[in-house]
Amino acid sequence: MPLHLASPRGFAAGTAVVREGETGDEFFVLMGTATVSRQGRDVASLEPGDYFGELALFDPAPRNATVAADVPVTVAVLERRRFQTALDAVPAMRDALLRGMARRLHEVDARA
Repeated sequence: MPLHLASPRGFAAGTAVVREGETGDEFFVLMGTATVSRQGRDVASLEPGDYFGELALFDPAPRNATVAADVPVTVAVLERRRFQTALDAVPAMRDALLRGMARRLHEVDARA
């Protein structure tokens, strides 16, 4: 990801980076660890380098999960316009994002 497109933002341990049900227009790359929850239940753990928030940039539906910092974390944030610029400028990022989205869909299907 072109770093000049991202802005760093810090969050204290236990703080929600995004909340389920809210609208969003930002994409996040995590530098730390976080927990993903849906309807109050923990459903996944995120590690440094993991990302989230991309669905809100493709579809205006409310966020489908809460992501909370496990420890004090920094995230690299791309707002919608800069996210699109990064996808256009770095095809490998676009491809990795699509593979990640496909993997997540397969995981959901396997649990259903």
